[in-house]
Amino acid sequence: MLNKALIEDIYPLSPMQEGMLFEKLYDADSPAYIVQMVYRFGGLWRAECFEQSWRLLSQRHAALRTAFIHEGVDRPVQVVLKTRPPEYTVCDLCHLDAAAQVAAVERYKSENIARGFDLQQEVLMRVAVFRLAQDQHIFVWSYSHLLIDGWSFGILQAEFLQIYQSLSRGQQPQLPPLVPYKEYIRWLQRQDEKAASDFWRSYLAGYENLATLPKAGGLAANAGYDLQKFDLSIDESQT
Repeated sequence: MLNKALIEDIYPLSPMQEGMLFEKLYDADSPAYIVQMVYRFGGLWRAECFEQSWRLLSQRHAALRTAFIHEGVDRPVQVVLKTRPPEYTVCDLCHLDAAAQVAAVERYKSENIARGFDLQQEVLMRVAVFRLAQDQHIFVWSYSHLLIDGWSFGILQAEFLQIYQSLSRGQQPQLPPLVPYKEYIRWLQRQDEKAASDFWRSYLAGYENLATLPKAGGLAANAGYDLQKFDLSIDESQT
Protein backbone atom coordinates (compact mmCIF):
# COMPACT_ATOMS: atom_id res chain seq x y z
CA MET A 1 0.00 0.00 0.00
CA LEU A 2 1.00 3.61 -0.53
CA ASN A 3 2.51 5.46 2.41
CA LYS A 4 -0.10 7.96 3.63
CA ALA A 5 2.63 10.43 4.58
CA LEU A 6 3.64 10.66 0.92
CA ILE A 7 0.15 11.47 -0.38
CA GLU A 8 -0.51 14.97 -1.67
CA ASP A 9 -4.08 14.64 -2.96
CA ILE A 10 -6.87 12.20 -3.78
CA TYR A 11 -9.69 12.71 -6.27
CA PRO A 12 -11.89 10.72 -8.68
CA LEU A 13 -10.99 9.64 -12.20
CA SER A 14 -12.30 11.35 -15.29
CA PRO A 15 -14.82 9.31 -17.33
CA MET A 16 -12.10 8.63 -19.92
CA GLN A 17 -9.74 7.36 -17.24
CA GLU A 18 -12.49 5.19 -15.76
CA GLY A 19 -13.09 3.63 -19.18
CA MET A 20 -9.41 2.86 -19.69
CA LEU A 21 -9.09 1.45 -16.18
CA PHE A 22 -12.12 -0.80 -16.75
CA GLU A 23 -10.63 -2.17 -19.97
CA LYS A 24 -7.26 -2.72 -18.29
CA LEU A 25 -8.82 -4.64 -15.40
CA TYR A 26 -11.01 -6.63 -17.79
CA ASP A 27 -7.93 -7.79 -19.72
CA ALA A 28 -4.97 -7.39 -17.38
CA ASP A 29 -2.46 -8.87 -19.83
CA SER A 30 -3.36 -6.55 -22.68
CA PRO A 31 -0.68 -4.00 -23.71
CA ALA A 32 -3.45 -1.52 -24.50
CA TYR A 33 -2.94 1.88 -22.87
CA ILE A 34 0.80 1.38 -22.52
CA VAL A 35 2.30 4.12 -24.67
CA GLN A 36 5.89 3.85 -25.86
CA MET A 37 7.54 6.72 -27.74
CA VAL A 38 10.93 6.11 -29.37
CA TYR A 39 13.35 8.83 -30.49
CA ARG A 40 16.84 9.06 -31.95
CA PHE A 41 18.97 12.16 -31.38
CA GLY A 42 22.50 13.27 -32.10
CA GLY A 43 24.97 15.86 -30.87
CA LEU A 44 26.01 16.76 -27.34
CA TRP A 45 23.84 15.17 -24.65
CA ARG A 46 23.86 16.74 -21.20
CA ALA A 47 22.99 13.68 -19.16
CA GLU A 48 22.49 15.36 -15.77
CA CYS A 49 20.27 18.06 -17.25
CA PHE A 50 18.26 15.45 -19.13
CA GLU A 51 17.50 13.44 -15.99
CA GLN A 52 16.82 16.53 -13.89
CA SER A 53 14.40 17.80 -16.55
CA TRP A 54 12.25 14.71 -16.13
CA ARG A 55 12.26 15.12 -12.36
CA LEU A 56 11.19 18.77 -12.62
CA LEU A 57 8.50 17.96 -15.17
CA SER A 58 7.10 15.28 -12.87
CA GLN A 59 7.16 17.63 -9.90
CA ARG A 60 5.36 20.33 -11.90
CA HIS A 61 2.50 18.09 -13.06
CA ALA A 62 0.52 16.18 -10.44
CA ALA A 63 -0.81 13.83 -13.11
CA LEU A 64 2.69 12.40 -13.56
CA ARG A 65 2.88 11.54 -9.86
CA THR A 66 -0.37 9.60 -9.78
CA ALA A 67 -1.37 6.06 -8.78
CA PHE A 68 -4.80 4.58 -9.53
CA ILE A 69 -6.36 2.77 -6.57
CA HIS A 70 -9.20 0.40 -7.40
CA GLU A 71 -9.06 -2.27 -4.68
CA GLY A 72 -10.74 -1.76 -1.32
CA VAL A 73 -12.61 1.37 -2.44
CA ASP A 74 -16.23 1.92 -3.52
CA ARG A 75 -15.09 3.76 -6.64
CA PRO A 76 -11.57 4.04 -8.13
CA VAL A 77 -9.58 7.13 -7.17
CA GLN A 78 -6.34 8.67 -8.34
CA VAL A 79 -3.80 9.34 -5.62
CA VAL A 80 -1.18 12.03 -6.18
CA LEU A 81 2.11 11.54 -4.36
CA LYS A 82 4.22 14.45 -3.14
CA THR A 83 7.20 13.22 -5.13
CA ARG A 84 7.39 10.47 -7.74
CA PRO A 85 10.14 10.84 -10.35
CA PRO A 86 9.95 8.56 -13.38
CA GLU A 87 11.92 5.33 -13.49
CA TYR A 88 15.14 6.36 -15.24
CA THR A 89 17.67 4.10 -17.01
CA VAL A 90 20.85 4.82 -18.99
CA CYS A 91 22.51 2.03 -20.97
CA ASP A 92 25.83 2.36 -22.81
CA LEU A 93 25.83 0.27 -26.01
CA CYS A 94 28.94 1.79 -27.57
CA HIS A 95 30.84 -1.51 -27.27
CA LEU A 96 28.31 -3.32 -29.49
CA ASP A 97 28.08 -3.34 -33.27
CA ALA A 98 25.08 -1.72 -34.97
CA ALA A 99 23.04 -4.92 -35.24
CA ALA A 100 23.56 -5.79 -31.58
CA GLN A 101 22.61 -2.23 -30.56
CA VAL A 102 19.33 -2.48 -32.44
CA ALA A 103 18.65 -5.88 -30.86
CA ALA A 104 19.33 -4.53 -27.35
CA VAL A 105 16.98 -1.59 -27.79
CA GLU A 106 14.26 -3.77 -29.31
CA ARG A 107 14.63 -6.24 -26.45
CA TYR A 108 14.18 -3.44 -23.91
CA LYS A 109 11.12 -2.15 -25.74
CA SER A 110 9.39 -5.52 -25.90
CA GLU A 111 10.27 -6.43 -22.30
CA ASN A 112 9.06 -3.05 -21.12
CA ILE A 113 5.70 -3.52 -22.83
CA ALA A 114 5.40 -7.06 -21.48
CA ARG A 115 6.19 -5.82 -17.98
CA GLY A 116 3.25 -3.44 -18.09
CA PHE A 117 2.34 -1.20 -15.16
CA ASP A 118 0.94 -1.94 -11.73
CA LEU A 119 -1.46 1.01 -11.64
CA GLN A 120 -1.75 0.92 -7.84
CA GLN A 121 1.90 0.60 -6.85
CA GLU A 122 4.40 1.34 -9.63
CA VAL A 123 5.70 4.56 -11.05
CA LEU A 124 3.68 4.90 -14.26
CA MET A 125 6.33 6.57 -16.40
CA ARG A 126 9.71 5.17 -17.52
CA VAL A 127 12.54 6.86 -19.35
CA ALA A 128 15.48 5.00 -20.89
CA VAL A 129 18.42 6.41 -22.83
CA PHE A 130 20.69 4.17 -24.92
CA ARG A 131 24.10 5.50 -25.96
CA LEU A 132 25.06 4.20 -29.40
CA ALA A 133 28.09 6.44 -29.88
CA GLN A 134 29.51 9.54 -28.27
CA ASP A 135 27.06 11.72 -30.21
CA GLN A 136 24.25 9.26 -31.00
CA HIS A 137 21.49 8.16 -28.65
CA ILE A 138 18.09 6.51 -28.60
CA PHE A 139 15.54 7.59 -26.04
CA VAL A 140 12.48 5.49 -25.07
CA TRP A 141 9.64 7.14 -23.15
CA SER A 142 7.01 4.73 -21.82
CA TYR A 143 3.95 5.62 -19.77
CA SER A 144 0.42 4.59 -18.88
CA HIS A 145 -2.17 6.28 -21.05
CA LEU A 146 -4.18 6.97 -17.90
CA LEU A 147 -1.58 9.64 -17.07
CA ILE A 148 -1.25 11.44 -20.39
CA ASP A 149 -3.66 11.93 -23.29
CA GLY A 150 -2.66 12.95 -26.80
CA TRP A 151 -3.42 16.64 -26.29
CA SER A 152 -1.39 16.81 -23.07
CA PHE A 153 1.54 14.96 -24.64
CA GLY A 154 2.45 17.92 -26.84
CA ILE A 155 2.40 20.27 -23.86
CA LEU A 156 4.65 18.00 -21.80
CA GLN A 157 7.06 17.55 -24.69
CA ALA A 158 7.38 21.32 -25.19
CA GLU A 159 7.84 21.94 -21.47
CA PHE A 160 10.48 19.24 -21.20
CA LEU A 161 12.47 20.92 -23.96
CA GLN A 162 12.18 24.31 -22.31
CA ILE A 163 13.33 22.90 -18.96
CA TYR A 164 16.21 20.97 -20.53
CA GLN A 165 17.47 23.93 -22.53
CA SER A 166 17.27 26.25 -19.52
CA LEU A 167 19.20 23.86 -17.30
CA SER A 168 21.77 23.32 -20.04
CA ARG A 169 22.43 27.07 -20.06
CA GLY A 170 22.78 27.12 -16.27
CA GLN A 171 19.44 28.90 -15.88
CA GLN A 172 16.32 28.13 -13.87
CA PRO A 173 13.36 27.17 -16.08
CA GLN A 174 10.70 29.88 -16.37
CA LEU A 175 7.37 28.23 -17.15
CA PRO A 176 3.91 29.83 -17.01
CA PRO A 177 1.52 29.02 -14.16
CA LEU A 178 -0.65 25.99 -14.78
CA VAL A 179 -4.14 24.94 -13.80
CA PRO A 180 -3.93 21.76 -11.66
CA TYR A 181 -5.52 18.66 -13.16
CA LYS A 182 -7.75 18.33 -10.11
CA GLU A 183 -9.52 21.54 -11.19
CA TYR A 184 -10.62 19.77 -14.35
CA ILE A 185 -11.95 16.88 -12.24
CA ARG A 186 -13.83 19.36 -10.04
CA TRP A 187 -15.29 21.00 -13.15
CA LEU A 188 -16.48 17.61 -14.40
CA GLN A 189 -18.15 16.92 -11.06
CA ARG A 190 -20.16 20.15 -11.37
CA GLN A 191 -21.63 19.16 -14.72
CA ASP A 192 -25.20 17.96 -15.08
CA GLU A 193 -24.78 14.38 -16.31
CA LYS A 194 -28.46 13.90 -17.09
CA ALA A 195 -28.61 17.07 -19.17
CA ALA A 196 -25.52 15.99 -21.09
CA SER A 197 -26.93 12.50 -21.67
CA ASP A 198 -30.27 13.92 -22.85
CA PHE A 199 -28.49 16.28 -25.25
CA TRP A 200 -26.46 13.55 -26.93
CA ARG A 201 -29.38 11.15 -27.10
CA SER A 202 -31.38 13.81 -28.89
CA TYR A 203 -28.47 14.87 -31.11
CA LEU A 204 -27.73 11.29 -32.22
CA ALA A 205 -31.35 10.16 -32.53
CA GLY A 206 -31.83 8.29 -35.79
CA TYR A 207 -28.10 7.94 -36.46
CA GLU A 208 -27.51 4.27 -37.30
CA ASN A 209 -24.23 4.19 -39.24
CA LEU A 210 -21.06 2.83 -37.64
CA ALA A 211 -18.84 5.75 -36.67
CA THR A 212 -15.10 5.24 -37.20
CA LEU A 213 -12.04 7.38 -36.68
CA PRO A 214 -9.89 8.38 -39.68
CA LYS A 215 -6.50 6.69 -39.98
CA ALA A 216 -3.24 8.30 -41.03
CA GLY A 217 -1.79 6.42 -43.98
CA GLY A 218 1.80 5.46 -44.66
CA LEU A 219 2.96 4.97 -41.06
CA ALA A 220 3.75 1.73 -39.31
CA ALA A 221 1.95 1.17 -36.03
CA ASN A 222 5.25 1.38 -34.12
CA ALA A 223 6.90 4.01 -36.29
CA GLY A 224 7.84 6.13 -33.27
CA TYR A 225 9.16 9.66 -33.62
CA ASP A 226 12.40 11.37 -34.59
CA LEU A 227 13.80 13.26 -31.63
CA GLN A 228 15.55 15.67 -33.99
CA LYS A 229 12.09 17.21 -34.41
CA PHE A 230 12.38 18.40 -30.85
CA ASP A 231 15.89 19.70 -30.93
CA LEU A 232 18.16 19.15 -27.92
CA SER A 233 20.92 21.38 -29.28
CA ILE A 234 21.85 24.44 -27.26
CA ASP A 235 23.07 27.77 -28.57
CA GLU A 236 26.52 27.83 -26.94
CA SER A 237 26.62 31.65 -27.13
CA GLN A 238 23.83 31.72 -24.51
CA THR A 239 25.47 29.35 -22.04
